[in-house]
Amino acid sequence: MPNPHGSKILSYHVTRDVGTGVFFKVYNGSDLNFTDTRLQAGQTYKYKVTAENYIGMGSESEIITAIAGSIPQKITTQKIELQSQTILTISWEALTLKQSGDLSVINYLVKSDNADF
Repeated sequence: MPNPHGSKILSYHVTRDVGTGVFFKVYNGSDLNFTDTRLQAGQTYKYKVTAENYIGMGSESEIITAIAGSIPQKITTQKIELQSQTILTISWEALTLKQSGDLSVINYLVKSDNADF
């Protein structure tokens, strides 16, 4: 909670940068949270928060960063095929863009109970 220095907090200001280095105000109000609904998947967003009281604007917060999107859904199409007594193949179908949180899949991780590959 910001220190109001004896004066009531009047409002909070949230600013956002989308990679230009310039922060634009996206919120001004008394709520202790802000939901940004104008995001594009894969885009990096940077935010700063400032409190204001009767004395003036406080110092800006540290920059917080988020990449819009979500984690991929669980893969449910995996199958295993025994090639020989010592070789097997594990395969699966690629996730759709919607299944991968609107972001391209950059890596698949296959684990066994003996080693990570």
